[in-house]
Amino acid sequence: MKRFIKICGVTSLMDAKLVLNLGANAIGLNLYSKSPRKISLETASKIYSMIDNKIQVFLVFVNEEDTKIKYCLERFPKAIPQFHGNETGEFCRSFKTSYVKAIGVDKDTNFRYIEKEFSDAKMLLLDNYDVKKYGGTGKSFDWKLVDNDLKIPYLLAGGINISNVLEALNQTKCLGVDVSSSLESQVGKKDHEKVRNIIKTVRKSYE
Repeated sequence: MKRFIKICGVTSLMDAKLVLNLGANAIGLNLYSKSPRKISLETASKIYSMIDNKIQVFLVFVNEEDTKIKYCLERFPKAIPQFHGNETGEFCRSFKTSYVKAIGVDKDTNFRYIEKEFSDAKMLLLDNYDVKKYGGTGKSFDWKLVDNDLKIPYLLAGGINISNVLEALNQTKCLGVDVSSSLESQVGKKDHEKVRNIIKTVRKSYE
């Protein structure tokens, strides 16, 4: 089965072109003001235009005001909002478009509640739970905590790297993976060889 690969935290046209050319399924552009990987709308616009619907573009928001989200979705009409904060299902669906909801997973995560609250999500993104950070921790969580009966498609995120990506894919029923900080040479800059290797590894193993 072909696995879904999302490369997140892309901040430049050069890195975006690499992700596109290597055949990832999606690219994540971070618009969260407190993220070290935040990009401007101008840079996001250049990347969006270059990709030209060849792969999916995810716009990452964290507890953002609805007016800004609406503005961004009007500016990037084919992009998919990824809500990475404390947003409710009602808030996520209020934009009347496909969306992704990130969930911080720990031993207390109630997957039945999540299925009900975000039943219309395009997919979930299951990440490491950190009370102080909204993603970008670079730390994995115990994948055994994932409910194998989860009906909403989901990606695994948090600490995914070349050494554990196949284990992550084999141990869960995830649709694929979301990878960011482990592919960097420095914060916000992708190591092209690492990006190439992880995509090649997944594609070789599942196609």
